[in-house]
Amino acid sequence: EPHYVGKATRLRGRLYSHARPNDRYYNFWDHFSAFAIPDPAIRAQIEGILIAAMPTTNGAKPRIRREKMPLDIQKQIQKLKYATLQLNPKKPKF
Repeated sequence: EPHYVGKATRLRGRLYSHARPNDRYYNFWDHFSAFAIPDPAIRAQIEGILIAAMPTTNGAKPRIRREKMPLDIQKQIQKLKYATLQLNPKKPKF
C-alpha cells in the first residue's frame, strides 16, 4: 500500500529527507518507484491522479474535478459486490 506520492526535481534529496528517523514516513519506506516525466504539466496531472486513485498518507489534495459515476455503472458495481460477497445468490446479469 502506498504511503506517499510526490514530485521531486532532485530525487536523491527527496528520498533522503523522508528516510530520516524523525520523518513521519520513516517506518513505511521499504521500497519505492520512480518515474521520469519530462513535461511538468503532465507530471502534475499524473501526481494528482495517483493521489486521487490510491489511499496514501499524503497531506496533498488532488486538484481533479470529481465526476459523478453513471447510474448504470453504479448498478453494475453493486451487482458485482453482492455476487462477490455472496450476499445475493444470483449471479450478476450483464
